[in-house]
Amino acid sequence: MLNALTDGMVILLLVCLLLISIALLSLHLAMTASIEEDEREIGILKVLGIPLTRIKQLYVGKYAALACAGCIAGYVLTLIFGDMFRANIHRYMGNQPSFAHWLIPLFVSIATAMIVISCSYAVLRKFGQISAAQALQGVINSPNHKKKIPMHLKKSRFIPINIWLGLKDLISRKKLYTTISCIIALCTFLMLMPIQLWHTLQSPDFITYLGSGKSDLRMDIRQGNHLAKNTNEIESMIRQDQSIQTAAIYKTTSLQVKSKENTLETLYLETGELSAFPLNYLKGRQPLKNEEIALSVLNADSLQKKIGERITILNNRHEIQRTVTGIYQDVTNGGKTAKAISQPFPQPALWQTIQIQLKPGVNIAEKKTIYEKKVSPAKVTDMKEYVHQTIGSTAAIVKVIAFFAALAAFGTSSLMLFMFLHMLKAKDSSRNHMLRTIGFSITDIIAQYITSFIVVLCFGAFIGTIAVSTIGPALMSIGGATLGASSLQWLSPQWVSVVYPVTLFIVNLALTTWLLKAFFSSQTTRHTLL
Repeated sequence: MLNALTDGMVILLLVCLLLISIALLSLHLAMTASIEEDEREIGILKVLGIPLTRIKQLYVGKYAALACAGCIAGYVLTLIFGDMFRANIHRYMGNQPSFAHWLIPLFVSIATAMIVISCSYAVLRKFGQISAAQALQGVINSPNHKKKIPMHLKKSRFIPINIWLGLKDLISRKKLYTTISCIIALCTFLMLMPIQLWHTLQSPDFITYLGSGKSDLRMDIRQGNHLAKNTNEIESMIRQDQSIQTAAIYKTTSLQVKSKENTLETLYLETGELSAFPLNYLKGRQPLKNEEIALSVLNADSLQKKIGERITILNNRHEIQRTVTGIYQDVTNGGKTAKAISQPFPQPALWQTIQIQLKPGVNIAEKKTIYEKKVSPAKVTDMKEYVHQTIGSTAAIVKVIAFFAALAAFGTSSLMLFMFLHMLKAKDSSRNHMLRTIGFSITDIIAQYITSFIVVLCFGAFIGTIAVSTIGPALMSIGGATLGASSLQWLSPQWVSVVYPVTLFIVNLALTTWLLKAFFSSQTTRHTLL
Protein backbone atom coordinates (compact mmCIF):
# COMPACT_ATOMS: atom_id res chain seq x y z
CA MET A 1 0.00 0.00 0.00
CA LEU A 2 2.87 2.37 0.74
CA ASN A 3 4.28 1.79 -2.74
CA ALA A 4 1.86 4.41 -4.13
CA LEU A 5 3.34 7.02 -1.81
CA THR A 6 6.89 5.71 -2.24
CA ASP A 7 6.84 6.61 -5.92
CA GLY A 8 5.89 10.17 -4.97
CA MET A 9 3.28 10.25 -7.73
CA VAL A 10 0.71 12.12 -5.62
CA ILE A 11 3.02 15.03 -4.83
CA LEU A 12 4.50 14.94 -8.36
CA LEU A 13 1.01 15.28 -9.84
CA LEU A 14 0.29 18.24 -7.56
CA VAL A 15 3.58 19.91 -8.53
CA CYS A 16 2.77 19.43 -12.22
CA LEU A 17 -0.68 21.00 -11.81
CA LEU A 18 0.85 23.97 -10.00
CA LEU A 19 3.46 24.42 -12.73
CA ILE A 20 0.75 24.32 -15.40
CA SER A 21 -1.24 27.00 -13.51
CA ILE A 22 1.87 29.17 -13.19
CA ALA A 23 2.66 28.63 -16.87
CA LEU A 24 -0.81 29.81 -17.92
CA LEU A 25 -0.52 32.93 -15.77
CA SER A 26 2.94 33.48 -17.20
CA LEU A 27 1.52 33.15 -20.70
CA HIS A 28 -1.03 35.85 -19.90
CA LEU A 29 1.75 38.06 -18.54
CA ALA A 30 4.05 37.44 -21.52
CA MET A 31 1.34 38.20 -24.07
CA THR A 32 0.28 41.32 -22.20
CA ALA A 33 3.89 42.52 -22.15
CA SER A 34 4.24 41.80 -25.86
CA ILE A 35 1.03 43.69 -26.65
CA GLU A 36 2.17 46.66 -24.54
CA GLU A 37 5.38 46.89 -26.56
CA ASP A 38 3.66 46.48 -29.95
CA GLU A 39 0.58 48.61 -29.33
CA ARG A 40 1.44 51.20 -31.99
CA GLU A 41 2.26 48.49 -34.54
CA ILE A 42 -1.14 46.93 -33.79
CA GLY A 43 -2.79 50.30 -34.41
CA ILE A 44 -0.99 50.66 -37.74
CA LEU A 45 -2.12 47.19 -38.80
CA LYS A 46 -5.74 48.07 -38.00
CA VAL A 47 -5.45 51.38 -39.86
CA LEU A 48 -4.15 49.50 -42.91
CA GLY A 49 -7.32 47.44 -42.85
CA ILE A 50 -5.87 44.08 -41.81
CA PRO A 51 -8.70 42.01 -40.28
CA LEU A 52 -8.74 41.55 -36.54
CA THR A 53 -8.65 37.75 -36.89
CA ARG A 54 -5.47 38.03 -38.96
CA ILE A 55 -3.79 40.20 -36.31
CA LYS A 56 -4.71 37.63 -33.66
CA GLN A 57 -3.29 34.85 -35.79
CA LEU A 58 0.04 36.69 -35.99
CA TYR A 59 0.33 36.66 -32.22
CA VAL A 60 -1.24 33.27 -31.56
CA GLY A 61 0.92 31.68 -34.25
CA LYS A 62 4.09 32.62 -32.38
CA TYR A 63 2.88 31.20 -29.08
CA ALA A 64 1.36 28.16 -30.77
CA ALA A 65 4.75 27.38 -32.33
CA LEU A 66 6.45 27.76 -28.95
CA ALA A 67 3.79 25.63 -27.25
CA CYS A 68 4.10 22.86 -29.83
CA ALA A 69 7.91 22.92 -29.64
CA GLY A 70 7.79 22.72 -25.85
CA CYS A 71 5.24 19.91 -25.82
CA ILE A 72 7.21 17.92 -28.40
CA ALA A 73 10.38 18.35 -26.34
CA GLY A 74 8.52 17.32 -23.20
CA TYR A 75 7.06 14.26 -24.92
CA VAL A 76 10.50 13.16 -26.15
CA LEU A 77 11.97 13.63 -22.66
CA THR A 78 9.10 11.56 -21.25
CA LEU A 79 9.97 8.68 -23.57
CA ILE A 80 13.65 8.96 -22.62
CA PHE A 81 13.41 9.42 -18.85
CA GLY A 82 9.96 7.94 -18.16
CA ASP A 83 11.35 4.54 -17.18
CA MET A 84 13.40 6.20 -14.44
CA PHE A 85 10.20 7.35 -12.70
CA ARG A 86 8.44 4.02 -13.33
CA ALA A 87 11.35 1.88 -12.12
CA ASN A 88 9.93 1.37 -8.64
CA ILE A 89 6.48 0.52 -10.03
CA HIS A 90 8.01 -2.03 -12.39
CA ARG A 91 9.97 -3.54 -9.50
CA TYR A 92 6.79 -4.22 -7.53
CA MET A 93 4.18 -4.67 -10.25
CA GLY A 94 6.22 -5.90 -13.22
CA ASN A 95 6.48 -4.40 -16.68
CA GLN A 96 3.81 -5.02 -19.28
CA PRO A 97 4.72 -3.31 -22.58
CA SER A 98 1.77 -1.54 -24.19
CA PHE A 99 0.88 1.39 -26.41
CA ALA A 100 -0.27 3.32 -23.31
CA HIS A 101 3.38 4.03 -22.41
CA TRP A 102 3.71 6.39 -25.35
CA LEU A 103 0.05 7.06 -26.22
CA ILE A 104 -1.03 8.66 -22.92
CA PRO A 105 1.90 11.13 -22.80
CA LEU A 106 1.12 12.01 -26.42
CA PHE A 107 -2.50 12.86 -25.54
CA VAL A 108 -1.35 14.88 -22.52
CA SER A 109 1.12 16.82 -24.70
CA ILE A 110 -1.56 17.58 -27.31
CA ALA A 111 -4.01 18.67 -24.59
CA THR A 112 -1.38 20.96 -23.05
CA ALA A 113 -0.66 22.59 -26.41
CA MET A 114 -4.41 23.11 -27.02
CA ILE A 115 -4.82 24.72 -23.59
CA VAL A 116 -1.96 27.14 -24.28
CA ILE A 117 -3.40 28.10 -27.70
CA SER A 118 -6.90 28.55 -26.24
CA CYS A 119 -5.55 30.79 -23.48
CA SER A 120 -3.68 32.81 -26.09
CA TYR A 121 -6.92 33.51 -27.95
CA ALA A 122 -8.59 34.43 -24.65
CA VAL A 123 -5.93 37.05 -23.88
CA LEU A 124 -6.30 38.58 -27.37
CA ARG A 125 -10.06 39.13 -27.06
CA LYS A 126 -9.36 42.65 -25.88
CA PHE A 127 -8.33 43.55 -29.45
CA GLY A 128 -11.95 43.76 -30.47
CA GLN A 129 -12.75 46.32 -27.75
CA ILE A 130 -10.46 49.13 -28.96
CA SER A 131 -10.20 51.26 -32.05
CA ALA A 132 -7.15 51.83 -34.22
CA ALA A 133 -6.88 55.43 -32.92
CA GLN A 134 -6.72 54.19 -29.32
CA ALA A 135 -4.01 51.71 -30.20
CA LEU A 136 -1.96 54.43 -31.92
CA GLN A 137 -2.34 56.62 -28.81
CA GLY A 138 -1.00 53.80 -26.57
CA VAL A 139 -4.17 52.92 -24.68
CA ILE A 140 -4.47 49.28 -25.65
CA ASN A 141 -5.90 48.29 -22.28
CA SER A 142 -8.78 50.78 -22.70
CA PRO A 143 -8.67 54.46 -21.89
CA ASN A 144 -10.09 54.01 -18.42
CA HIS A 145 -7.78 51.27 -17.18
CA LYS A 146 -6.75 53.43 -14.23
CA LYS A 147 -9.52 54.02 -11.75
CA LYS A 148 -9.79 57.18 -9.74
CA ILE A 149 -9.24 56.47 -6.08
CA PRO A 150 -9.85 58.67 -3.03
CA MET A 151 -6.19 59.22 -2.13
CA HIS A 152 -5.14 62.87 -1.73
CA LEU A 153 -1.56 63.87 -1.16
CA LYS A 154 -2.44 66.82 1.03
CA LYS A 155 -4.31 64.49 3.41
CA SER A 156 -1.32 62.12 3.62
CA ARG A 157 1.30 64.54 4.85
CA PHE A 158 2.86 61.96 7.20
CA ILE A 159 3.49 59.45 4.37
CA PRO A 160 6.61 60.00 2.25
CA ILE A 161 5.72 61.09 -1.28
CA ASN A 162 7.37 58.10 -2.98
CA ILE A 163 5.54 55.60 -0.77
CA TRP A 164 2.27 57.45 -1.38
CA LEU A 165 2.74 57.40 -5.16
CA GLY A 166 3.71 53.72 -5.08
CA LEU A 167 0.60 52.77 -3.08
CA LYS A 168 -1.65 54.87 -5.27
CA ASP A 169 -0.26 53.24 -8.42
CA LEU A 170 -0.78 49.81 -6.87
CA ILE A 171 -4.41 50.49 -5.96
CA SER A 172 -5.26 52.18 -9.26
CA ARG A 173 -3.84 49.24 -11.22
CA LYS A 174 -4.70 46.43 -8.84
CA LYS A 175 -5.97 44.22 -11.66
CA LEU A 176 -2.57 44.43 -13.34
CA TYR A 177 -0.71 43.62 -10.13
CA THR A 178 -3.10 40.78 -9.26
CA THR A 179 -1.51 38.57 -11.91
CA ILE A 180 1.97 38.78 -10.41
CA SER A 181 0.49 38.35 -6.91
CA CYS A 182 -1.18 35.10 -8.03
CA ILE A 183 2.08 33.87 -9.53
CA ILE A 184 3.99 34.60 -6.30
CA ALA A 185 1.25 32.85 -4.28
CA LEU A 186 1.44 29.77 -6.53
CA CYS A 187 5.23 29.75 -6.34
CA THR A 188 5.05 29.92 -2.55
CA PHE A 189 2.56 27.04 -2.56
CA LEU A 190 4.75 25.08 -4.97
CA MET A 191 7.80 25.53 -2.75
CA LEU A 192 6.21 25.09 0.67
CA MET A 193 3.90 22.13 0.03
CA PRO A 194 6.59 19.43 -0.56
CA ILE A 195 8.76 20.94 2.19
CA GLN A 196 5.90 20.69 4.69
CA LEU A 197 5.25 17.10 3.65
CA TRP A 198 8.92 16.17 4.00
CA HIS A 199 9.17 17.69 7.49
CA THR A 200 5.95 15.89 8.43
CA LEU A 201 7.36 12.53 7.34
CA GLN A 202 10.48 13.26 9.42
CA SER A 203 8.50 14.19 12.52
CA PRO A 204 8.56 11.78 15.51
CA ASP A 205 4.79 12.29 15.83
CA PHE A 206 4.25 10.69 12.40
CA ILE A 207 4.25 7.32 14.18
CA THR A 208 0.59 8.00 15.04
CA TYR A 209 -0.26 7.54 11.34
CA LEU A 210 1.31 4.06 11.48
CA GLY A 211 -1.18 2.72 14.02
CA SER A 212 1.21 2.88 16.97
CA GLY A 213 1.64 5.09 20.02
CA LYS A 214 4.79 7.09 20.71
CA SER A 215 7.57 5.20 22.48
CA ASP A 216 11.36 4.89 22.52
CA LEU A 217 11.85 1.24 21.53
CA ARG A 218 9.82 -1.40 19.77
CA MET A 219 10.37 -5.17 19.76
CA ASP A 220 8.79 -7.41 17.13
CA ILE A 221 8.61 -11.12 17.91
CA ARG A 222 7.54 -13.37 15.02
CA GLN A 223 9.01 -16.80 15.67
CA GLY A 224 6.22 -19.35 15.11
CA ASN A 225 5.94 -22.06 17.78
CA HIS A 226 8.48 -20.33 20.04
CA LEU A 227 6.54 -17.07 20.09
CA ALA A 228 5.06 -17.45 23.58
CA LYS A 229 8.33 -18.70 25.07
CA ASN A 230 10.37 -15.88 23.60
CA THR A 231 7.83 -13.31 24.73
CA ASN A 232 7.82 -14.59 28.31
CA GLU A 233 11.62 -14.47 28.47
CA ILE A 234 11.72 -10.92 27.12
CA GLU A 235 8.92 -9.81 29.45
CA SER A 236 10.82 -11.15 32.46
CA MET A 237 13.94 -9.30 31.33
CA ILE A 238 12.03 -6.04 30.91
CA ARG A 239 10.54 -6.24 34.42
CA GLN A 240 14.02 -6.44 35.91
CA ASP A 241 15.33 -3.46 33.92
CA GLN A 242 15.27 -0.37 36.15
CA SER A 243 15.88 1.99 33.22
CA ILE A 244 12.44 1.30 31.73
CA GLN A 245 9.64 3.67 32.66
CA THR A 246 6.73 2.01 30.81
CA ALA A 247 6.36 -1.18 28.79
CA ALA A 248 3.41 -2.93 27.18
CA ILE A 249 2.94 -6.16 25.20
CA TYR A 250 0.53 -6.28 22.26
CA LYS A 251 -0.66 -9.46 20.57
CA THR A 252 -1.97 -9.55 17.01
CA THR A 253 -4.32 -12.26 15.73
CA SER A 254 -6.17 -12.81 12.48
CA LEU A 255 -9.96 -13.01 12.69
CA GLN A 256 -12.92 -12.65 10.39
CA VAL A 257 -15.60 -10.01 10.62
CA LYS A 258 -18.99 -9.62 8.94
CA SER A 259 -19.73 -6.64 6.74
CA LYS A 260 -23.19 -5.15 6.21
CA GLU A 261 -23.56 -7.37 3.14
CA ASN A 262 -22.80 -10.42 5.34
CA THR A 263 -19.54 -11.02 3.53
CA LEU A 264 -16.48 -12.06 5.54
CA GLU A 265 -13.37 -9.89 5.71
CA THR A 266 -10.02 -10.45 7.40
CA LEU A 267 -9.36 -8.42 10.54
CA TYR A 268 -5.96 -8.02 12.21
CA LEU A 269 -6.81 -7.40 15.87
CA GLU A 270 -4.16 -6.05 18.23
CA THR A 271 -4.85 -6.40 21.94
CA GLY A 272 -3.07 -5.23 25.06
CA GLU A 273 -2.81 -2.29 27.42
CA LEU A 274 -3.85 0.42 24.98
CA SER A 275 -3.66 3.21 27.57
CA ALA A 276 0.10 2.70 28.01
CA PHE A 277 0.86 4.12 24.55
CA PRO A 278 -2.37 5.79 23.41
CA LEU A 279 -3.20 6.68 19.82
CA ASN A 280 -4.71 9.87 18.46
CA TYR A 281 -8.25 8.96 17.42
CA LEU A 282 -10.02 10.71 14.56
CA LYS A 283 -13.36 9.92 16.12
CA GLY A 284 -14.36 8.53 19.48
CA ARG A 285 -11.96 7.08 22.04
CA GLN A 286 -9.89 4.03 22.80
CA PRO A 287 -11.60 0.83 24.07
CA LEU A 288 -11.94 0.76 27.85
CA LYS A 289 -13.91 -2.49 28.27
CA ASN A 290 -13.64 -6.00 26.89
CA GLU A 291 -16.84 -5.48 24.86
CA GLU A 292 -15.38 -2.51 22.97
CA ILE A 293 -13.18 -2.26 19.87
CA ALA A 294 -11.53 0.46 17.78
CA LEU A 295 -11.27 0.26 13.99
CA SER A 296 -8.84 1.77 11.52
CA VAL A 297 -10.22 4.22 8.96
CA LEU A 298 -10.15 1.72 6.08
CA ASN A 299 -11.79 -0.96 8.22
CA ALA A 300 -14.54 1.40 9.32
CA ASP A 301 -15.18 2.41 5.70
CA SER A 302 -15.07 -1.17 4.41
CA LEU A 303 -17.41 -2.49 7.11
CA GLN A 304 -19.54 0.67 6.97
CA LYS A 305 -19.41 1.06 10.73
CA LYS A 306 -19.66 4.20 12.82
CA ILE A 307 -19.06 5.06 16.45
CA GLY A 308 -21.55 3.21 18.68
CA GLU A 309 -22.40 0.51 16.14
CA ARG A 310 -21.67 -3.17 16.74
CA ILE A 311 -19.60 -5.53 14.60
CA THR A 312 -19.70 -9.33 14.50
CA ILE A 313 -16.37 -11.16 14.84
CA LEU A 314 -16.06 -14.82 13.85
CA ASN A 315 -13.61 -17.62 14.57
CA ASN A 316 -14.33 -21.29 13.74
CA ARG A 317 -18.07 -20.57 13.35
CA HIS A 318 -18.23 -18.89 16.76
CA GLU A 319 -19.56 -15.35 16.76
CA ILE A 320 -19.12 -12.50 19.18
CA GLN A 321 -20.11 -8.83 18.99
CA ARG A 322 -18.11 -5.77 19.90
CA THR A 323 -19.10 -2.07 20.06
CA VAL A 324 -17.05 0.41 18.03
CA THR A 325 -15.76 3.19 20.29
CA GLY A 326 -13.05 4.78 18.16
CA ILE A 327 -11.65 5.21 14.66
CA TYR A 328 -7.93 5.81 14.12
CA GLN A 329 -5.51 6.14 11.21
CA ASP A 330 -3.21 3.29 10.20
CA VAL A 331 -1.29 2.63 6.97
CA THR A 332 0.29 -0.68 8.07
CA ASN A 333 -1.04 -4.19 7.33
CA GLY A 334 -3.02 -2.90 4.38
CA GLY A 335 -4.56 -0.19 6.55
CA LYS A 336 -7.17 -2.64 7.92
CA THR A 337 -6.52 -3.19 11.61
CA ALA A 338 -8.39 -3.06 14.90
CA LYS A 339 -7.51 -2.62 18.57
CA ALA A 340 -9.10 -3.99 21.74
CA ILE A 341 -8.18 -4.69 25.36
CA SER A 342 -8.51 -8.47 25.09
CA GLN A 343 -8.86 -11.17 22.45
CA PRO A 344 -12.46 -12.33 21.87
CA PHE A 345 -11.32 -15.94 21.23
CA PRO A 346 -8.47 -17.94 22.78
CA GLN A 347 -6.05 -18.56 19.92
CA PRO A 348 -2.32 -18.24 19.22
CA ALA A 349 -1.01 -14.85 18.10
CA LEU A 350 0.49 -14.22 14.68
CA TRP A 351 3.08 -11.94 16.22
CA GLN A 352 3.65 -9.91 19.35
CA THR A 353 4.96 -6.40 19.81
CA ILE A 354 6.54 -4.86 22.88
CA GLN A 355 6.75 -1.09 23.20
CA ILE A 356 9.12 0.47 25.70
CA GLN A 357 9.39 3.97 27.11
CA LEU A 358 12.76 4.59 28.79
CA LYS A 359 13.33 6.86 31.76
CA PRO A 360 14.60 10.38 31.04
CA GLY A 361 18.34 10.51 30.45
CA VAL A 362 18.72 6.90 29.29
CA ASN A 363 20.59 6.58 26.00
CA ILE A 364 18.20 4.99 23.51
CA ALA A 365 20.92 3.84 21.08
CA GLU A 366 22.90 2.09 23.82
CA LYS A 367 19.82 0.40 25.24
CA LYS A 368 18.81 -0.74 21.76
CA THR A 369 22.25 -2.31 21.24
CA ILE A 370 22.05 -4.17 24.58
CA TYR A 371 18.60 -5.60 23.84
CA GLU A 372 19.58 -6.64 20.33
CA LYS A 373 22.16 -8.97 21.85
CA LYS A 374 19.88 -10.28 24.61
CA VAL A 375 16.52 -10.81 22.88
CA SER A 376 17.65 -12.28 19.55
CA PRO A 377 15.97 -13.43 17.31
CA ALA A 378 13.42 -10.72 18.20
CA LYS A 379 13.84 -7.50 16.23
CA VAL A 380 14.58 -4.32 18.19
CA THR A 381 14.14 -0.90 16.63
CA ASP A 382 13.83 2.62 17.99
CA MET A 383 10.71 4.39 16.80
CA LYS A 384 12.62 6.85 14.61
CA GLU A 385 14.20 3.89 12.84
CA TYR A 386 10.80 2.16 12.62
CA VAL A 387 9.30 5.18 10.88
CA HIS A 388 12.34 5.40 8.60
CA GLN A 389 12.08 1.72 7.66
CA THR A 390 8.37 2.09 6.92
CA ILE A 391 8.37 5.35 4.95
CA GLY A 392 12.07 6.08 4.46
CA SER A 393 11.97 5.65 0.70
CA THR A 394 8.89 7.86 0.55
CA ALA A 395 10.64 10.59 2.55
CA ALA A 396 13.68 10.34 0.28
CA ILE A 397 11.57 10.84 -2.85
CA VAL A 398 9.65 13.73 -1.25
CA LYS A 399 12.95 15.36 -0.25
CA VAL A 400 14.15 15.29 -3.87
CA ILE A 401 10.80 16.64 -5.08
CA ALA A 402 10.90 19.38 -2.44
CA PHE A 403 14.39 20.44 -3.59
CA PHE A 404 13.45 20.68 -7.26
CA ALA A 405 10.09 22.28 -6.44
CA ALA A 406 11.93 24.99 -4.48
CA LEU A 407 14.28 25.57 -7.41
CA ALA A 408 11.27 25.75 -9.75
CA ALA A 409 9.54 28.23 -7.43
CA PHE A 410 12.57 30.55 -7.19
CA GLY A 411 13.31 30.29 -10.91
CA THR A 412 9.72 30.83 -12.01
CA SER A 413 9.12 33.78 -9.69
CA SER A 414 12.37 35.40 -10.83
CA LEU A 415 11.51 34.96 -14.49
CA MET A 416 7.99 36.31 -13.99
CA LEU A 417 9.26 39.35 -12.10
CA PHE A 418 11.67 40.07 -14.95
CA MET A 419 8.85 39.85 -17.52
CA PHE A 420 6.49 41.94 -15.39
CA LEU A 421 9.05 44.69 -14.81
CA HIS A 422 9.93 44.66 -18.49
CA MET A 423 6.24 45.20 -19.27
CA LEU A 424 5.96 48.02 -16.74
CA LYS A 425 9.02 49.68 -18.24
CA ALA A 426 7.34 49.79 -21.65
CA LYS A 427 3.94 50.69 -20.23
CA ASP A 428 5.10 53.50 -17.94
CA SER A 429 7.72 55.05 -20.20
CA SER A 430 5.84 58.34 -20.67
CA ARG A 431 4.87 58.53 -17.00
CA ASN A 432 8.43 58.01 -15.83
CA HIS A 433 9.83 60.61 -18.24
CA MET A 434 7.27 63.07 -16.95
CA LEU A 435 8.24 62.37 -13.33
CA ARG A 436 11.88 62.91 -14.22
CA THR A 437 10.99 66.19 -15.90
CA ILE A 438 9.20 67.63 -12.86
CA GLY A 439 12.09 66.80 -10.54
CA PHE A 440 11.89 63.18 -9.40
CA SER A 441 15.16 61.31 -9.45
CA ILE A 442 15.66 57.75 -10.66
CA THR A 443 16.02 56.70 -7.02
CA ASP A 444 12.59 58.23 -6.28
CA ILE A 445 10.94 56.34 -9.16
CA ILE A 446 12.61 53.08 -8.11
CA ALA A 447 11.37 53.65 -4.53
CA GLN A 448 7.80 54.00 -5.85
CA TYR A 449 8.01 50.70 -7.69
CA ILE A 450 9.65 48.97 -4.72
CA THR A 451 6.79 50.14 -2.50
CA SER A 452 4.26 48.53 -4.83
CA PHE A 453 6.26 45.31 -5.09
CA ILE A 454 6.78 44.99 -1.34
CA VAL A 455 3.01 44.92 -0.94
CA VAL A 456 2.56 42.55 -3.89
CA LEU A 457 5.26 40.12 -2.75
CA CYS A 458 4.05 40.16 0.87
CA PHE A 459 0.47 39.55 -0.21
CA GLY A 460 1.41 36.72 -2.59
CA ALA A 461 3.68 34.98 -0.05
CA PHE A 462 1.03 35.35 2.66
CA ILE A 463 -1.76 33.89 0.48
CA GLY A 464 0.48 31.01 -0.60
CA THR A 465 1.45 30.21 2.99
CA ILE A 466 -2.15 30.31 4.19
CA ALA A 467 -3.18 28.04 1.31
CA VAL A 468 -0.51 25.48 2.25
CA SER A 469 -1.65 25.55 5.89
CA THR A 470 -5.35 25.14 5.04
CA ILE A 471 -5.69 23.46 1.65
CA GLY A 472 -2.43 21.48 1.82
CA PRO A 473 -3.46 18.92 4.47
CA ALA A 474 -6.77 18.39 2.68
CA LEU A 475 -5.00 17.65 -0.61
CA MET A 476 -2.61 15.22 1.09
CA SER A 477 -5.52 13.57 2.91
CA ILE A 478 -7.14 12.79 -0.45
CA GLY A 479 -4.11 10.74 -1.43
CA GLY A 480 -3.59 9.33 2.07
CA ALA A 481 -7.22 8.21 2.41
CA THR A 482 -6.60 5.23 0.13
CA LEU A 483 -3.76 4.13 2.43
CA GLY A 484 -5.60 4.56 5.72
CA ALA A 485 -4.61 8.13 6.66
CA SER A 486 -7.65 10.22 5.76
CA SER A 487 -6.84 13.21 7.95
CA LEU A 488 -3.22 14.19 7.54
CA GLN A 489 -2.00 17.24 9.42
CA TRP A 490 1.29 19.07 9.06
CA LEU A 491 3.66 17.96 11.82
CA SER A 492 6.52 20.24 10.79
CA PRO A 493 8.03 22.90 13.11
CA GLN A 494 6.39 26.31 13.12
CA TRP A 495 9.48 27.98 11.66
CA VAL A 496 8.99 26.11 8.37
CA SER A 497 5.95 28.24 7.51
CA VAL A 498 7.93 31.41 8.19
CA VAL A 499 11.52 30.88 7.07
CA TYR A 500 10.89 29.56 3.56
CA PRO A 501 8.26 32.17 2.49
CA VAL A 502 10.39 34.95 3.97
CA THR A 503 13.41 33.64 2.05
CA LEU A 504 11.40 33.66 -1.18
CA PHE A 505 10.22 37.21 -0.38
CA ILE A 506 13.75 38.48 0.29
CA VAL A 507 15.16 36.91 -2.87
CA ASN A 508 12.34 38.31 -5.02
CA LEU A 509 12.63 41.77 -3.46
CA ALA A 510 16.39 41.82 -4.00
CA LEU A 511 15.90 40.70 -7.61
CA THR A 512 13.22 43.37 -8.14
CA THR A 513 15.50 46.10 -6.78
CA TRP A 514 18.39 44.97 -8.97
CA LEU A 515 16.21 44.77 -12.10
CA LEU A 516 14.74 48.22 -11.49
CA LYS A 517 18.19 49.75 -11.14
CA ALA A 518 19.31 47.95 -14.31
CA PHE A 519 16.23 49.06 -16.27
CA PHE A 520 16.47 52.71 -15.20
CA SER A 521 20.24 53.02 -15.51
CA SER A 522 19.84 53.91 -19.20
CA GLN A 523 16.83 56.20 -18.80
CA THR A 524 16.83 59.59 -20.46
CA THR A 525 17.41 62.80 -18.57
CA ARG A 526 14.67 64.71 -16.85
CA HIS A 527 14.52 67.25 -19.66
CA THR A 528 13.53 64.62 -22.24
CA LEU A 529 9.89 63.96 -23.07
CA LEU A 530 8.35 61.53 -25.54
